[in-house]
Amino acid sequence: MGAGSKTRVWRSVRLGVLAMAVPALLASCKDGGYGGKQEVAAAASCPEGFGWAEGLQAYLDPDATMPTAMSADADDCLFNQWSWEAFVWANAPVDGKPRFLSWQVPDDLVADPRDVPRTSLLRLDAHMKPIHPGIGTSNQDSAIVEADGSMLIGQNGYPVYASIHMTPNYFAVAKRNLIATGAYESNPDQDDYFSVGDAIVKATWYRLAAGETAPAGAYTTQAEVPVLQNNCNATGCAVVPSGKYEVVTVALVGMHVVGYVDNHPEFLWATFEHKLNAPMFADNSFSFDANASNPGNFTFYKAGTPYSQSALLVETNTNPATVAFDVATGKFSPATQIVQMNRTGGDTQPNGPSNITAINVASQKAVRQFPEQFAAAIL
Repeated sequence: MGAGSKTRVWRSVRLGVLAMAVPALLASCKDGGYGGKQEVAAAASCPEGFGWAEGLQAYLDPDATMPTAMSADADDCLFNQWSWEAFVWANAPVDGKPRFLSWQVPDDLVADPRDVPRTSLLRLDAHMKPIHPGIGTSNQDSAIVEADGSMLIGQNGYPVYASIHMTPNYFAVAKRNLIATGAYESNPDQDDYFSVGDAIVKATWYRLAAGETAPAGAYTTQAEVPVLQNNCNATGCAVVPSGKYEVVTVALVGMHVVGYVDNHPEFLWATFEHKLNAPMFADNSFSFDANASNPGNFTFYKAGTPYSQSALLVETNTNPATVAFDVATGKFSPATQIVQMNRTGGDTQPNGPSNITAINVASQKAVRQFPEQFAAAIL
C-alpha cells in the first residue's frame, strides 16, 4: 500500500492555460524503489516538523479545508509535504466517496443541448484528437489523447480516461471568466482571480474489462464512458463518440492535485501514481536497451517488454494510423507499454529526489494506520 508524490510550482494566469496530461500518479515504496537507506539519509531533515506525517490524519475530517499555509521562501521539502497534505484532503472519504468526487466538473460550466442527460455517476467523456486520419482531422473532440497527441491504451485494449474536479470557488471563478460564453468580456471585474484555498483535481481512470480484477488496492467506482464508433468516408475513418454511454467499472490510477496557497498565487501541483502502474527508474538512470526488460506485469506494462524505443515510444496519432479500433468490442490495439523513466519527475532542487523519497516513506507509513475506508478510497 502506498502512494508517491512529486510536487512542482505551476504558474497559471487564467483558466485558459489550465491543461494537464493524462496520467502520472500514485507510486509505492515497494514497486517504486522508495526507501533506500542512502536516499533517506540524504534527506535527514525532511520531513520538517516532529510528527508531521502523523498529522496527516487531520485532513480526513469531513470539514477539513485544503492546506494553505506556505511561506514565500518555503524550501523544497515543505512543498513536497504540502503535496501529501493536499492529497489526503482531496481523497478523504466524505459520505462514502473521496472528497474530490463531490466537486463540480467541466460539464457543469457550459450546458450543451446535445449532451445526454447526466446521472449521478461519474462521467468520463471522450475529448481527443482523431485516432485515424481522414474525417475530422481538424476536430479536437474525437479521441482520448495525452499532451503529446497520443492515446494511452491499457493492456485490456480500452483507452485510459481522465476527469477534472473543481472546488466551488475555483468553479465559480472559471465560470465568470469563460471566453467561450463571453462571460469574461462581460465580467466587470477584470482583475477577477482565484482565492487561497481554491483547488482542482485531475484524476486518471483505468477501465476494467468484464470480470477483470482491479490493480491491487486501487479505488474503484462505476462510471459512464462514451460508446465509440467509426466515422468513415472516402478518405478514411475517425474514431468518434457515438453520443451514447455505457456504465463500466473504473479504477483510479493517477491524480494531479493543484492548489492555491498563501504567498503562491502561481498555484502548486502534485502528481501521484498508483504503485502498480509501471516499472520505475531513478531520475536520469534509464536508457533504452532492447536487451533489458522487467519480468513483472504492471497495469501499463507487459512482463518482458524490451526497454527499446520501438516498444515504448509508439505514437497513436500518426498518419497512417498505428492503432486499430474494433467497433464491436470498443477496444484498440496494440496496448501501450510504459515505463516511468524519472520516478520523481526530474526534480532538480537540492536533495529533491531524496526529499520526495523521505516524505513518501513517512507518509505511506502514516496512511497505513488510517481507517480502512480511506485506504480503499485511494490505493
